[in-house]
Amino acid sequence: MKLHIIELKKMSDFLRIRPVWDRMLEQAVTRNVALTYEWAYASWKRYAGFFDVRVATLWEADTLVSAIPFVAKPARGEGCRGTAVQVLTEIVPYSTVSEDAPVLECFFAYLRRNYADLLKVSFQEVDASCYGFAALTDWAQSEGMPFFIYKSHESPYVEIRTDFSSYYLTRKKKIKNALRNKPDKLQALSPFRIVSYAKEPDIRRGFQQLLEIDCESWKYEERSDMASREGQHIFYETLAEEGAKRGMAELWLLVNEREPVAFEYNLLFEGKVMAIKWGYKAKYAPFSPGVILRLETTKQFFERGFRMIDLWGSKDQFKTIWSDDHFDRYAVHLYANSAQGLSLKRQDEAARNSAAAPSAVELC
Repeated sequence: MKLHIIELKKMSDFLRIRPVWDRMLEQAVTRNVALTYEWAYASWKRYAGFFDVRVATLWEADTLVSAIPFVAKPARGEGCRGTAVQVLTEIVPYSTVSEDAPVLECFFAYLRRNYADLLKVSFQEVDASCYGFAALTDWAQSEGMPFFIYKSHESPYVEIRTDFSSYYLTRKKKIKNALRNKPDKLQALSPFRIVSYAKEPDIRRGFQQLLEIDCESWKYEERSDMASREGQHIFYETLAEEGAKRGMAELWLLVNEREPVAFEYNLLFEGKVMAIKWGYKAKYAPFSPGVILRLETTKQFFERGFRMIDLWGSKDQFKTIWSDDHFDRYAVHLYANSAQGLSLKRQDEAARNSAAAPSAVELC
């Protein structure tokens, strides 16, 4: 199969490719929410103006075979000056309509032509069980490219094989220990209700309430809320609005008579729920509003026929209330086989071993 690349650098080019992208994903070997046009478009808007953001579209004649969004930024390590590229997909490293398509060969040839000083290419939060993971390392070995792979975190998920009642019995002790009589106390403080936003006109209103909660949560003090991180609120707001057009975005909020209290930001794709963001106002922490909301949304999703909820992100005390199962998520870094590339690899390995972030480029 002979492929050629058409590079998308202008927003107008990106907007025009949506119908073709959707058709490509329908035929793809693996489909995932992070391979969708909506995810790539939201990523583009997040990074545009801050970094060099592009999409490499790979074609066989007039058929789109793969589309790989990425950002490029100076890679800075001690004694290392060059370009680091981060591919803007997660879980599945890249899309393709055929396992025989030379996607990696074509993509890396394109990167080397456009970035003569390329030192590093990164894929984040890759699921080792998904298509493309083994292909990355196999291809790197065949090309003589040094690589560094490590498990970045364990991401819990909820799976119900029978019905919600049976699932609840397996988690009853942990849920009750977390809740006790807190729902009654929260109701007595100010009557609350749970609402959801899924339609495009409503998503904007829901997202504003979500941001309000996020800015008054514990995350604000850690500077890990969406509004405190470069361009992140643009990504999530765009993803919600674009996802609503396809019916794949839902914002759930617990609100009382005075204000919004807690939120969940969920994406629905291929029969699965991706719970990508959640939070609550710090002053309501004694009432565990996040647990109250998650219990209701979990019940609602499984009553609607969803059987998998990916809780996204790292394992924590809240997520282990709902499940003991997890996906292993990995970071995959490929380096130039040069003195600077090898030096950068050693620095990244040392940083990881000391529990620090990789030294080259950190965009998220």
